[in-house]
Amino acid sequence: MAHLGRPVKLAQVHDAAVVCITEKSGDAASLASLVSLRAEAMRDRDHGYDVTLRVLKDKRRNSGWSRTIKLCGLAGF
Repeated sequence: MAHLGRPVKLAQVHDAAVVCITEKSGDAASLASLVSLRAEAMRDRDHGYDVTLRVLKDKRRNSGWSRTIKLCGLAGF
């Protein structure tokens, strides 16, 4: 957890975000208590480019919310 302190401080100073992309199940533990938003992204294979983001942990608002967006593919595909 100590190695996350410096990037978090730099992100606060520069009004940026630290994004860590991991591959694990939804019920596995997050990286550390410093994580303020934890979500999983899923693509709906039945509808092509529909992507659902399901929030597992959110320190700024209630957890458990989700959003589905429809992405446009490249022309010709």
